[in-house]
Amino acid sequence: MAKSPRTSLISDPERAKVVVLRAAIWGMAGSFFGIVFLATLILLRHNTESIWHIPAATAIAASVVSAFYSVKRVGVMGGLVGSLSALGFFIASHDQLPPAWEVVGFGAIAGFLAGIPISKLYDDENRNTLRIAITGAGTGALVGWCCLLLVMLLPQFNYAGVLTLVMVPSVGTIFSYLSFGTDHGRGFTDRLPQWLGVSSVAAVVAGVVATGFWIFAMSIHTGVDLPLRDSVRALMVDIPAAMLGGAFGGAFGGALLEYFGIKWAGRL
Repeated sequence: MAKSPRTSLISDPERAKVVVLRAAIWGMAGSFFGIVFLATLILLRHNTESIWHIPAATAIAASVVSAFYSVKRVGVMGGLVGSLSALGFFIASHDQLPPAWEVVGFGAIAGFLAGIPISKLYDDENRNTLRIAITGAGTGALVGWCCLLLVMLLPQFNYAGVLTLVMVPSVGTIFSYLSFGTDHGRGFTDRLPQWLGVSSVAAVVAGVVATGFWIFAMSIHTGVDLPLRDSVRALMVDIPAAMLGGAFGGAFGGALLEYFGIKWAGRL
């Protein structure tokens, strides 16, 4: 007679460890997702007025997180380049706060250029970089539009912690399912040069990291209009809630999938 999932989990310490590990991995990914989502949302709301802020921010956050956790070397390299380029840009600007898109654009260009030599290394890992990022972006956009519809119908859910609590397990589950077996599939990205895919993903990651530096600089810069600075600070207050919501949502989603033996849950 087969054991129930609950019984086998209690009687099998090794399986229990795997469930806890999966929850920890998804929890960390969710926390990172919350930071990227809110930083991108702040940047978009600062520059444009539109209802597509939530889907766009969700798509970018999902793409960046999928790059970090599926193609770690490209993600880490993009993050380092974005940090260094933003710091260099601020130092060169002296006491002036440069426009957001200059900082983000400079970071993205630096990430793209840095990705070219990286693409020559670790061929097996870099082969599916662009496909993974596009899968993450598409999944994020889908979940983002669903969350936007939820917010429009129920405005009380328009809170960073609640949104990331819903987004992270949804994005993680759909992304894991869609990317399961990606090593064996073929798509239009296989027709593109490998360096283009790696550089494009590195550019997105570097641009997002540069966005974070710009938001921090804007929040403390005395030359920024007070209402604008206050609105950015109000969103920054939500960062802990976004991180916690993403962490709890990710941990719950990852543990649940692993608990029931969903084999493609290990893709993230």
